[in-house]
This record gives sequence, C-alpha cells and structure tokens, in this order.
Amino acid sequence: MKRTLLNVVFFMCLLTAGAQEKYNSLSTPFTTPLDTIDFANNIFKEGFRIGGKDTSKSFRLLSKAAQLFNLTGHALEEGKCYLNIGDIIFEEGNYNRSLGNYRKAADVLYEVS
Repeated sequence: MKRTLLNVVFFMCLLTAGAQEKYNSLSTPFTTPLDTIDFANNIFKEGFRIGGKDTSKSFRLLSKAAQLFNLTGHALEEGKCYLNIGDIIFEEGNYNRSLGNYRKAADVLYEVS
C-alpha cells in the first residue's frame, strides 16, 4: 500500500511539472516577424559571404535562411537562397543536386512573378 501511494505521489509530481513546463513554453511571446526577417537576412549575407571558402557552413546558413524566409512568406529572398545553394553545389561538381536546387528556386520565384 505504501509503495502504491508513493508511486501515485511521484507521478502526480511529474504531471504537475510537465504541465508547468508546457505553460511556460506557451507563455513565451513569439518573436516579431521583423526580427526574424532581420535574422534571416544576416544569415543569408553571412552564408553568401563565405560561400567560396567554407561550403558546408555556407550551405547550412543558406538553408536556414531559406527556411526562415519561407516561414515569414518572403519568396524572393527564399529563391535567392536556393539559387546560391545551387551555385555552391554546382561549383563542387554535384550537378544533379544543384539542378534540384535550381528547380526549387525556379518554383519559388515563379510564385513571386
């Protein structure tokens, strides 16, 4: 009986801690889209700047910037990210993968026009 009671108290503590954690994550305010756009622009500029030197870091930065631009609805900038990713991959000699990024950029940029 004591063990059952201890288990019930233990699980009640876990449930209240989980509910408190969910409440805290919901109560934090979402960043304004303007901050997100500025952050994505900074990531894009940094990825474009180091594109020829460190391709793996540039690829990650440009992919992250494309995701952020997609979330905020800025298709032109998202298309530019995919074009730059395609250029980086093309220079590495992986032509099929670069063609995929060029097509993705064309699809995104087609929505803009």
